[in-house]
Amino acid sequence: MPQASKGELTRNKILRDTNEFFNKNGINSTITEIGQQTGLGKSKITNYFPKKEILFKAILEEYNEKAQHLFLQYHQGDIQFSFSWYVSYISKVMDLMYEYRAVINFSLVEDNNFEVNKHIRESYLNNKKIIHQRIEFMVNQGLIDSSLLDQSEFNVFVLQYYSVASFWINIFQRVESERSYFESKPDYLKAILACFNPYLTKKGKEEKSKAVEEFFAQEEA
Repeated sequence: MPQASKGELTRNKILRDTNEFFNKNGINSTITEIGQQTGLGKSKITNYFPKKEILFKAILEEYNEKAQHLFLQYHQGDIQFSFSWYVSYISKVMDLMYEYRAVINFSLVEDNNFEVNKHIRESYLNNKKIIHQRIEFMVNQGLIDSSLLDQSEFNVFVLQYYSVASFWINIFQRVESERSYFESKPDYLKAILACFNPYLTKKGKEEKSKAVEEFFAQEEA
């Protein structure tokens, strides 16, 4: 792998430090304030990102690239779907969302940015296809009742699932003042998985319960 240039390292540092700044202070600060409080300086930031909107978009794109890399990491080759695999994947996605929580939260509630809204629509449609493929795997393995593949059932399910899996980070930011992310994470992960509960077969219930129990046992070890 070629070594990153000085310019690339500087750009990455700006994105990293600004993302951390947004997580701690929100996204309403100006580039001048960001430069002062991070020690980067306004001129260094604007040399790479002339406007705050460009900087924000670059951080969101960095998150998307990492999310895509994570997806490919978990979906290489012939996938043998199991709840253990799925719980591990969802956990990693949640950790990544927490790392970029400020920009994600803003993108979820901001309704005046065409580019952000376009990305959310594209992400929803793409995820809908992926979720359908996962459910087909689960039905074939006897984990999920085939009724979930009915179009009307699936449409309702995917709205519920996508809402919980996407907006948990917004709820966490707003209501979890007394618990840390890692203290709260089990509840939010279980809430995402609970979307499957009405459709689980006996085998699915047993495997899901075992996977969740084993995962959190390893997390606590």
